[in-house]
Amino acid sequence: FNGAGLTLAAGGGGANVTGAATATGAASVTATGVLTIQSLTADTLLLRGSDLSLAQLLQATHACASGCTTPTLTIGNTQGGLNLGDGVSGAGAMNISAAELSAMKGGLVDLYAGDPANAAIRGNLTVGNATLDGTRIGTLELLAGTNYGATLSGVMAPGAAAGGNLVVGSADASTGWTPKAV
Repeated sequence: FNGAGLTLAAGGGGANVTGAATATGAASVTATGVLTIQSLTADTLLLRGSDLSLAQLLQATHACASGCTTPTLTIGNTQGGLNLGDGVSGAGAMNISAAELSAMKGGLVDLYAGDPANAAIRGNLTVGNATLDGTRIGTLELLAGTNYGATLSGVMAPGAAAGGNLVVGSADASTGWTPKAV
């Protein structure tokens, strides 16, 4: 696929993006099941599903709107919960491995332990071992709901070029994405 925008919504299961897909506008992929993505590049990306299987590249390339100044990649779990990095797992949570995180690129990458479009779906955030490469991700925001916790059990190491910002929870509690404990 190579076009102005991409919207893919799968109502009864997973969604697959095979091959390399590029949108010169926004891209949105939503499914109740697993998001299986070979390679996807767009100005902004919004992905919502129960789990993620990423093979090559997930990239946001341009500013998301007039109020946003950095390319934004947003990933949320439609069932709640997020496990990021290697050495962590849990039932009902979206699992993003260290290799999958390394395949992401954007000025701002927001990873939600829940569904950013549905306030009733939230879960715990668990971070294992991974590398934050500042040349690929400017700021990595890890977001969990107010009634849930964020556990950092592994090492989030800087990449070879260092840089990159790690933010756990929203500074604005009114967003509903500030965990009760870190």
